[in-house]
Amino acid sequence: MWNLTIRSPSGEPRTYNFHPGNNTVGRMSGNDIVILDTSASRYHAKIVYEPSDDSVSVEDLGSTNGTFVNRDRLTVPRRLQNNDVVRIGQHLMELSYWDENNKTQKGAKPQNTQQLTRDLLLESLDQHAILLAEVASRLNTILDLDTALREVSSMIKTAMGADRCEVILADKFDKLPELGFARSIAQQAIQQRSAVVFQDAQSDSSLGNSAYLLQIHAAMCVPVISGDDLLGLIYVFKNRPRARSFDHRDLQLAIAISHQAALTIQRMQLLERVRQEELVTKLLQRFVPPQEAQRIQKEYARDGVLPSLEEYHLTVLAADICNSTSLAERLGARRFSQILAFYYQEMTQIVFQYGAMLNKYLGDGLMAVFGMPHQSSNPEERAVQTGLEILTKLEAINKSTGEDVSIGIGINTGPAMAGYLGTLEYVEFTVIGYPVNIAWGLESLARPNRIFIGYPTYQAVTNKFNFRDLGTLEIKKPNEPVHAFEVLRP
Repeated sequence: MWNLTIRSPSGEPRTYNFHPGNNTVGRMSGNDIVILDTSASRYHAKIVYEPSDDSVSVEDLGSTNGTFVNRDRLTVPRRLQNNDVVRIGQHLMELSYWDENNKTQKGAKPQNTQQLTRDLLLESLDQHAILLAEVASRLNTILDLDTALREVSSMIKTAMGADRCEVILADKFDKLPELGFARSIAQQAIQQRSAVVFQDAQSDSSLGNSAYLLQIHAAMCVPVISGDDLLGLIYVFKNRPRARSFDHRDLQLAIAISHQAALTIQRMQLLERVRQEELVTKLLQRFVPPQEAQRIQKEYARDGVLPSLEEYHLTVLAADICNSTSLAERLGARRFSQILAFYYQEMTQIVFQYGAMLNKYLGDGLMAVFGMPHQSSNPEERAVQTGLEILTKLEAINKSTGEDVSIGIGINTGPAMAGYLGTLEYVEFTVIGYPVNIAWGLESLARPNRIFIGYPTYQAVTNKFNFRDLGTLEIKKPNEPVHAFEVLRP
């Protein structure tokens, strides 16, 4: 007995059994086989069944867009063979012959397990080019992986007339039972990296109880593979006992879409990686020089993490605007914020110019860190040069704005913990330790427009700048005397 399985990207497969004589195909409702396709003519073609010799032939009825058999456009009537495919627009009509003696479809059922060879993939892509074009057109506009996988699952479910389909990523393989899928069926596909099909899962003793308990009657699992990497698994099954069995074209379709799914997963992962790298770059640009941002970004791309807190020998520069509260009251909020923004912009450029990392903005102050790995040598010298440059730039700012803003600068050297804390979205470069406290303590005394440095910093630069020994200064935090020096401007 001959029948026709009609597939399209927009609906579930449907089966048509021929009646003797002409079986018309077209867009009009009066046809025996109605094809709702914009490429179909009102009366597009006819398929003739001759019971006398059990033959089937097809003839185009002068359609505008043509009738195709196995990709060849019809010019004359053609006798059809088992597994021939007639195409009208986006609709594929697959001819099959059923042996009524044993109720099986000749050559239609796929093997239980099939290796995903290159030839099988090429064959599958070739046989389902139309549906894959529809799949690609839908997926190419989606930028979210979960949405894309749901779209793939929905299209497979519709195209095969299945009851359930899902693209399961590799990191969820251990959650198959929780997701409502029999692990025993998936295990073969995962371990052997092969496509597997079970036509009667209820009676297959090798599957254990999971398929029985989930009432799975027919199931298909196809790995989603890219090179040597197993990215996921397409899992599709039918619960209905009388549902149409999976045939070889269903398997081809699943294999073809698994290839498209692999490309989609790779594209989404690449987009996510680019997004993360852009986010990291924006975060890093807040407190490190561009060259340092590039270095750390490369490490993040390689390892997936930012450097955590570790102990380093660092030099810390702290700078703060003097009497900022009264200054803000005198200038007004708008004018003060404009000057503050200009101040931050200019000072940040100087900090980066001397290869330091900008730890943070603190109200109307900032802290720069010298001596992190991969930075330039002589951190103490660069810190003092930065302080001197800041004072010079501040004079230019005051001259251009007509204001009289003054600051204090404190510098100290010693062991401190430094690294990145927080989530990726809110990460901050953080420095904690004794030299930080001393630098801020010295800054509070270096007023106006002076640079005070601690003794460890002085020891490293004693012959490179002019100094005045300040003796011992009392610092509130950590509430102890500190031997300090003032850097004298040239």
